[in-house]
Amino acid sequence: MEVLPKTAGELNARHLDSEEVRISTQAQVYTKEEKRQLTEIKAKLGSVQRDKLKPLRSSDWKVVMERDASLGLLQGTTVVDASVARCAEFNMHKTERDAKKVVMSAFNGHRFMYKAVVDYKIAGIDPRVYAWMAVWEWENDDDMVVAYEPFVPGSSTILVRLQKLPPLEGGIPQTRVTYTQQSQTGANNKVPKKLADRFAVAQLLPLCEMLEALDQSEKIDGDKRLEFEEMVKAHGAGSTNYAGLSESVLRAQSGSSFYSSEELKIVEDGLALYKLFKGEKGKVVKLPNRLTTAKVMRKKGDSHAYGWATTTVRAR
Repeated sequence: MEVLPKTAGELNARHLDSEEVRISTQAQVYTKEEKRQLTEIKAKLGSVQRDKLKPLRSSDWKVVMERDASLGLLQGTTVVDASVARCAEFNMHKTERDAKKVVMSAFNGHRFMYKAVVDYKIAGIDPRVYAWMAVWEWENDDDMVVAYEPFVPGSSTILVRLQKLPPLEGGIPQTRVTYTQQSQTGANNKVPKKLADRFAVAQLLPLCEMLEALDQSEKIDGDKRLEFEEMVKAHGAGSTNYAGLSESVLRAQSGSSFYSSEELKIVEDGLALYKLFKGEKGKVVKLPNRLTTAKVMRKKGDSHAYGWATTTVRAR
């Protein structure tokens, strides 16, 4: 008897699994038109000259974002903790699970069209309507491309390249995902650079969404995190009561939890800086997370500023 999914998360996970198997195993037969689309888009966007791209301020440090304003070209690159097939599935079906207004139609196992209305929530930029005809193809046993051809004016040509990397310890798969996009109209010199950069970053957000959704950092770093947690517990309260004892005696008594005089000095200096922000001192910095408070201040005579932040962490 089949066990039905109880939550949206379980339903999405089951959908991911079934689509990953289909993409990985089912043989595909391509029409002449589909082959043309793949060939032309790979020729156009498959070998971008990186030296002409300028870095953007990425919204995620794990995602490299760049653009060539003169060509209306954007590119984002990251490494995802998932197989090529799972990354491809997420890329092709992600819009079915987010808040965008989407209509998606599949023509066969490897070709589909979808239309989307996207509000980037940037002042001066109205919601945009996009439509693409997309085709995916395995280039070899390890690597895949998904080619998006614009179907309505204003949409961009997109090439998503998925390259298999060696797995991490424990067999966790790794895939390099490169998202390259070029607008039909090229550069728009009427848009201020600051606004154009923000819009470019917003268009590359699907990479950040994929990275977050398929992230396995907890599994990858679990043992190391537990080891560090136990080490911190071993340095319990009272371990810094060293008055009247030599460092050699303390080291023998305390083992790895021993703090040298140099280490204690570092702690004392840090606490002294912490006291600078007691009370109402410092300028409050506005943050999007209501559980986090931050301040900055500058000591008289210093050329650099000091920062302070506090938050509430919900963890075991």
